[in-house]
Amino acid sequence: MKKNEKTTVRPVGMNPRVWDVLKKVAAELWKEHDKGISVRRQVMISCKEFYEMLLDTEGNLILDNKALIRFANNGHIKTWSNELLMEAINLMKHGAIDAAIEKLKLHLSLDTKSVSGRLQLADCLKQQGLYRAALSNINEAVHIKPNAESIYIQRAKLYSHLDQDGRALNDLNFALLLNPNSFSALKGRAYLRIALKNIDLAIEDMEKMETLIPSHTETLMLKGTVLFEEKKWPKAYKIFKSVLAMEPHNAEAIVKLALIKIEFKVEEKSALNDLQFARALGHPKANGLLANLLSKRQNHRKAA
Repeated sequence: MKKNEKTTVRPVGMNPRVWDVLKKVAAELWKEHDKGISVRRQVMISCKEFYEMLLDTEGNLILDNKALIRFANNGHIKTWSNELLMEAINLMKHGAIDAAIEKLKLHLSLDTKSVSGRLQLADCLKQQGLYRAALSNINEAVHIKPNAESIYIQRAKLYSHLDQDGRALNDLNFALLLNPNSFSALKGRAYLRIALKNIDLAIEDMEKMETLIPSHTETLMLKGTVLFEEKKWPKAYKIFKSVLAMEPHNAEAIVKLALIKIEFKVEEKSALNDLQFARALGHPKANGLLANLLSKRQNHRKAA
């Protein structure tokens, strides 16, 4: 490994004498490394700049035993820790998950109590399909901050991915004990109860969601779809009409209304127009439903 020859500037606010000592320590560590001598003493990292002096040209740390590294509890380290977290979040936004994970691991080395860092790392691992590793990080976040309902909501999603619906439900119930007005927890529990076929309880959750955020389109569409699947046509019809009053171009609501009209065998011409409009809006099933309706109408005319 070649030494990184990049000039490192003294951190703002650091005593020049302290900086000279750090440079001397870095030079000694490099000398030992070049001689093949393994470092056996503890190394205290007091700022990002000192850490960077111990990296080779490929960005690898020259200390083989990372357990010997300790990070100081000072303003320089806290600033660096926050920078790493922000950099990781930015990398995640751009899909650079591997690079984000490396930043987050270093961030957590600097701040072992960082809940945000653990949750972001869990999200990265989840995106890579490493659900159990993600769960381990969320469990640690729960241990650090046991009264934050958002952590239980995130863990519930992971449990669902692991087909542990009972544990997911327990976490959502506990999140709602911590905060009975948590919209996200109610939403998660509603979806889970639908999956578990507990429809009446799911509808109760959706009604609570409506009281928290009235006229919320996603909630109305979910409730309308559940009532539609349960063949409670009048209630579903009313909900989809209310959605279209707010969003006239909601293709899914338009299709659902058309299907209810067809089911009741009323307003078939209106249903035909609805499906044509939904097709124009790009609904993926509208064209097939429209062709089926036209075929039935043609067969009915032939039979007559």
